[in-house]
Amino acid sequence: MTSIEMSPPPMATALPALAGLLAPAVAGPLLAATMRRRAAQRLLPHTSPAAATASSARVWLPGALASVVVAVLSLALSVLERIRLARLAEPLPAAATAALGLAAAAWFSVAVAIAANARSLNSVPESGAPPDTPSVTPALIAMLAVHAAANAARISLGHADPLRIDAWISLDGASATTAIVAILLEFGRWNFVESARADALEAFLFNRTDGNGNKIPVPSFEENASLVGKLLFTWINPLIRKSSRTPLEHEDVWDLCEVDRVKNLTRRFNESKKRFKTTAMRILHFEWKALLMATLLSIVSSILALGPPFFLNRIINFIEHGRNQPIAIGLAYAAGMFAASMLRSWADIHNYYFGRRTGFHSRAVLVSEIYRKALRRRAATANTEPAKDAAAGASDSASKDAKASIGKIVTLMSVDAKRLREDLADVPQVFALPFQIAASIYGLFSILGWSSLAGIAIMIISVPLGVAVSRFQFRMTERYLRMMDRRVGAVNEMLQGIRVLKYFGWEPEFARKIGRARKGELDSLIGVFFGKALAGLVWESVPLLVSFVTFLTYTKIAGHELDVTTAFTSLSLFMTLRSPLAQLPQCLSYATQILVSLRRIEAFLSQPELDKFQPDKQHLFESDWSEIATRPGFRNATFTWDSDAKADAETAGAQAAATERDPLLAADSQPPSLHHHFVLSDVHVTFPVGCLTAVVGVTGAGKSSIAQALLGEMTMLRGRTVFPSMFSRFAPDFGSRDTRVAYVAQTAWLQNASVRDNILFGAPLDEQRYSQVIEACALVRDLATFPAGDMTEIGEKGINMSGGQKQRISLARACYSAAQFVILDDPLSAVDAPTALHLFDKCICGILLGRTVVLVTHATGLVLPSADHVVYVKSGRIAAHGSGVDMQRQLEELDDSFGKHLLRALRGDKVDGSASDSAGSSAQQAADPPTDGDDAADASKHDASGKLIAKETKQSGSVKAAVYLSYLRAVGGGGFIFLYLLFSALGRVAQVADDWWLKIWADSYMTSMFEPAANATMSFATRLSASMPSFVVQSGESSVASVASLSIASANSTIGGSPGHSVDFYIGVYGALGLGVILSSQLVNLLYALGSYRASKEMHAALLVRILNAPMRFFDTTPIGRILNRFSKDIEGIDVDVGDASRHFLRSTFQVICTAVVVASFSPAFALFFVPVSYVFLRISTMYVNASRELGRLESVAQSPIYSQFSETLQGAACIRAYGQEQRFIDENLVLIDRSQQATVTRSMANRWFDVRCDATAAGMVLVASISLIFARNTIDAGLAGLCLAYALDLVTSISSIARRQSRLEVSMNAVERIDEYLNIDQEAAAIVPSYRPADNWPTHGAIDIQDLSVRYAPDQPRVLDGFSFSVGACEKVGIVGRTGAGKSTLSLALFRIVPHDGGRIVIDGMDIGRMGLWDLRSRLTIIPQDPVLFAGTVRSNLDPFDKHDDAALWASLQRVHFLESLQTKTAVGTAASGSDGDTLASGVGGSGSSGTADAAGGFSLDSAVSENGANFSQGQRQLLCLARALLQAPRIIVLDEATASVDHATDAKIQSTIRTEFSGATVLTIAHRLSTVMDYDKILVLDHGRVVQFGRPRDLMQDANGMLHQMCAESGEMGQLVSIAARQGTA
Repeated sequence: MTSIEMSPPPMATALPALAGLLAPAVAGPLLAATMRRRAAQRLLPHTSPAAATASSARVWLPGALASVVVAVLSLALSVLERIRLARLAEPLPAAATAALGLAAAAWFSVAVAIAANARSLNSVPESGAPPDTPSVTPALIAMLAVHAAANAARISLGHADPLRIDAWISLDGASATTAIVAILLEFGRWNFVESARADALEAFLFNRTDGNGNKIPVPSFEENASLVGKLLFTWINPLIRKSSRTPLEHEDVWDLCEVDRVKNLTRRFNESKKRFKTTAMRILHFEWKALLMATLLSIVSSILALGPPFFLNRIINFIEHGRNQPIAIGLAYAAGMFAASMLRSWADIHNYYFGRRTGFHSRAVLVSEIYRKALRRRAATANTEPAKDAAAGASDSASKDAKASIGKIVTLMSVDAKRLREDLADVPQVFALPFQIAASIYGLFSILGWSSLAGIAIMIISVPLGVAVSRFQFRMTERYLRMMDRRVGAVNEMLQGIRVLKYFGWEPEFARKIGRARKGELDSLIGVFFGKALAGLVWESVPLLVSFVTFLTYTKIAGHELDVTTAFTSLSLFMTLRSPLAQLPQCLSYATQILVSLRRIEAFLSQPELDKFQPDKQHLFESDWSEIATRPGFRNATFTWDSDAKADAETAGAQAAATERDPLLAADSQPPSLHHHFVLSDVHVTFPVGCLTAVVGVTGAGKSSIAQALLGEMTMLRGRTVFPSMFSRFAPDFGSRDTRVAYVAQTAWLQNASVRDNILFGAPLDEQRYSQVIEACALVRDLATFPAGDMTEIGEKGINMSGGQKQRISLARACYSAAQFVILDDPLSAVDAPTALHLFDKCICGILLGRTVVLVTHATGLVLPSADHVVYVKSGRIAAHGSGVDMQRQLEELDDSFGKHLLRALRGDKVDGSASDSAGSSAQQAADPPTDGDDAADASKHDASGKLIAKETKQSGSVKAAVYLSYLRAVGGGGFIFLYLLFSALGRVAQVADDWWLKIWADSYMTSMFEPAANATMSFATRLSASMPSFVVQSGESSVASVASLSIASANSTIGGSPGHSVDFYIGVYGALGLGVILSSQLVNLLYALGSYRASKEMHAALLVRILNAPMRFFDTTPIGRILNRFSKDIEGIDVDVGDASRHFLRSTFQVICTAVVVASFSPAFALFFVPVSYVFLRISTMYVNASRELGRLESVAQSPIYSQFSETLQGAACIRAYGQEQRFIDENLVLIDRSQQATVTRSMANRWFDVRCDATAAGMVLVASISLIFARNTIDAGLAGLCLAYALDLVTSISSIARRQSRLEVSMNAVERIDEYLNIDQEAAAIVPSYRPADNWPTHGAIDIQDLSVRYAPDQPRVLDGFSFSVGACEKVGIVGRTGAGKSTLSLALFRIVPHDGGRIVIDGMDIGRMGLWDLRSRLTIIPQDPVLFAGTVRSNLDPFDKHDDAALWASLQRVHFLESLQTKTAVGTAASGSDGDTLASGVGGSGSSGTADAAGGFSLDSAVSENGANFSQGQRQLLCLARALLQAPRIIVLDEATASVDHATDAKIQSTIRTEFSGATVLTIAHRLSTVMDYDKILVLDHGRVVQFGRPRDLMQDANGMLHQMCAESGEMGQLVSIAARQGTA
């Protein structure tokens, strides 16, 4: 090429050099000083600005950067001049040179300032600063002068020919290389110093404590990080390094930034709620800035994706045609490829930074919203009366109760909210990937011309197919989540009733029930796998099909020769295109999953709230505090449990009154729908202020509903409630009392906290008041027996407390509160007579004196004489109310057996439950407050500190090989793994062979490319570098002529240099290899689905079996939420995540291996460089995996407390709302969410940290590979170079993905690890012992012989029963009594082997129960526990879970326990308490087992729904159903643990009569609170401190005045009555 003389203006040429010299040297330090001053003001409080300034006073690093700026700038100018001369034969315009120099200098000046600022922000106190190290920067600054002088010398040159420019390129290249090496050394020195400083700061912060000695969380370094630190994520370095030294614990994880705290997030989200109605729009508005940034960065990344293929095109062209060009041009292309890769990497990393943060915020806000909603909606676990839409309740999908189940809500949190967190970051890709696809298509069109349109057509055709696949995936995902809801709900129900399951030996039945739910879930999982396979088939085959059709069109139809440059540029573009085409369906799948989850969450959040939380229902509640404080009550109010029942309820009262005396006729004459809803009708009553009001009635009459209606828990159909509510909570406090309500539920609700915390319930501690409450609630003796007193931990649902203790602690909570209004729902039913007397005297009529107390009770004889006001509830209506005198007058007018009972009680006559205690017993109670007869909290269950719940364990270090082996065995073992690895390897080999064949095809052309094709190829790079508006194939005359001259004959001719091999041969082999890739990929997908399915099925089944067979102590010490976490989040992880992570990890591993082998084979320099780079990569990935793995474990552990709190809150929602404690529980929930977010956010930041370093390492490897190929351009084949570079570019993403996927695999394996932990828990004894099985009719007589029995709860704990011996004859009725801690409940546990025997034995009918299987034992005995447990399903499934009985037997059992009389549908039309009416009705029903009779029973049938926990029945009705279940089994031995405590005395008397007649052929052991219940039994067993103190006939024991039974009878205040009963029994 002829040199061209140029005479550029001297100043124009010198300007870049002067700018490069002055701008960084002057502007950089000045800007840095300013930023340092600002940084010092933002430093952490403990770091002095002086220390920060001192530690960053030196600016060697900025100076070093300045030297590199000048060197690189000079090199760039020289190269550009050379390229311009070589290509266009004209000099670079002086103005362009000056502008480029100024722009670069300005940009680098800012970089210098940022670098200096970075040192300021990473400063630590002088005490933690390490010694400084020598700097090489002075030499670099000296180099500045050299570069300045060299560039000034260029001014004197009057000519710029290629030779002189090449010389300057060499000089500048050497200078730039030297400067870069020096800056790397300087950066290493700086990094070493700053790392030591940062570690010292982190250690200083980690050891800080507050004034109370509590550890202060380490604040996040992100908030005070520099811009460079935020761009490169260097601020997290100390934590990453710490994870390499020791496994991270939660205390090591830094605190959240303020922007990430859920309290601040909810505040912002609430603003969005005001503007938008849908949850999706609220999320978009709430995080629109971050989502916009993520989308913009995704688009930038998609556009930059075209950069590497462009530079690949130029490098291949340079190797093929540019052998006479200076090598610096090729090096510039290599640098450009490196820069494009790094810029794209930076865009991707920060795209995910914003996207992930959006996901974290969305998940935190939604979990908080779900919790808030759970506190405001009508919970299915509230105390409700029967028939809340039983017909609708039978369907899981339609039942509102099913929607309210704990399992459903846990799934919303653990799966749906998690999907939002994980997948939201990929949604912006949906908008960005089309840009990348368009850019790739544009590049293909520039390279291949109109031939690329064939491939584009294939892609267009595939779009609707992909949409159809996405819709299918949407449906399958929705179905899978719905099935998961059912399974998790069934598991939750199992865990809630695990004690009953073990008592009855129902583990196999529940295993089958959950197994059926799991089968439905697995069937839907097959659909999910099929959808993934379809998506994989479509989007993996589309790129191969596109390349095949495009090359076919290009060679066969267009007649072009496929040269190396075209082939491998196209190949690179196809690889670039393959990624977005594969990612797009995945992102669409993520988007559809997010939409499914959002729809499910929104459906829950949109469910109606309680009336008291709805502003438009304010008129239903009195807000005038003066009215509430003086006349509380109801004003003509009607309530129901189902808001849909309004139309039916309006006519229920009139129809009930019209059919007063004929229940069966009434039932026939009324639509069944009228009986599906319990209704409180026309309630009009005023409760006297400061007085005691007693609410009485028979079982099922609606007493508890009165209490719930006062609390606003029921749906009000009309009328008005005058009682404290949300609308009056903040009204003026008249009477200096709290405007909230104290509430004691019929089923006591306690938190998993200490006894003290349960009593205080958020109130401050007042020692004097606290002591008074403890004494009034008869807790003194209990606290003395607890291992840590009132600091003893109460287990979930009060599992380690007796029923009486739970009720008294709940009562103490109400007494300690300052609430003016107190509602007590039958708290006396769970305690024995002496304790009831003490509680009524000291607590209800003592410490609660002067408050407005509404007491629901069955203890009419005890309460009514002292009550100021009485309300008699009958069939959902108030039959009578008023003072004692008024009630007597009203009751005399009622022809009602229960009314007569009330009348006698009001007159002071002797009735059951009376309080005619003697002076002596009263004095004794005052001196020694009694406790109920239940066992105390088993001290042996606690450690010395009173802790019961064991801390959740967390593994540390790498996932153990045993965990991987357990999963590999689950997926199919060695044979399956071999096949999977084989097909995965074959797929990668086929892909390499396919690309290699393309190289052979391109090399087969011996002749050069036609000039038109060359023009077309060159136009892509030329126009891009020239910034032309579009890439189009040159349509010059030669192109037109060449296209016009093409013919089919030339297209079918053999390829030059390869005689006999036509285009058809090459393209046929290329297509066959591509088909092999697709088939291999689909086989891998099939194996993945089969393996994942098998692993999911086996691991869930194994987990279920291990949990069902775990001893009760495991459930006592393990929160239900922790177990549910395994069955929800971890099982879902095994279903979806583990197999997916394994597949992608193996795919990336094989891809990296194949890529590295191909590149190293033809680039020796790459092979040499690969070893040290691999070492660096290994170090980086090891640090990252260590941190990510431990953070993933911490994240899993931190989820369990959230689920436990949800479970606990939902069961106690009514109490929380009554006490007005919603905000406190919400705040606690926010703390738990923040705690779980700490590990999640930190792990995401660790991912970004790794991405930055890994992508830089991978890009460096590509740079080395391209440079080595450029230097070997004279010896290497262009085809090999193209293949090598195409694979090297693919290595950029593959090598970073392998570590990310390894981390994802280890994190997902955490689910296997956690489940494997539960697969190794202790197990109970065998269910069946084949060598020692009883006969089918065992026990035949029911004789029990207990010989020297000893029981302890754990080997290292004291004995609870010690040397325990007594015998029970066949068919004897034995009452078991004793004081607190006597061992009564432990005896029942020992009889069922719930706790292991430490010594002695129990023999039943000659069989040692310690030797037989547990199922053989438990299935032959029956127990009715004090806390009745029902399961979701129907009445039939609860009475007869094994379908052993016909309908007639089921109806008969309901009749014999008087259950039907308790239903509103009966009592509404007759006198439920009337013996004659009840017997007539029961006889009518029991006489037929037909469904018609069931309908005649007033809408109630055996298929009537039972909601979760039996919540649609009252406590008494649940006890009656449990008793009916026991009757059906016709056991020879039955244990009753105060089975009738929650029913009225009239019903109790009938049930006791039923027990004596129906169980006349059975041995009955009754643990009694009411001594009158067992005084007519054959024998009484009196226990004390785990020993038998008395055993014999009641009359004989009563004659011993010093005996314990005599003392207990005296304390009960019923001595005369009890003596009379015992005497009758003796006579009988």
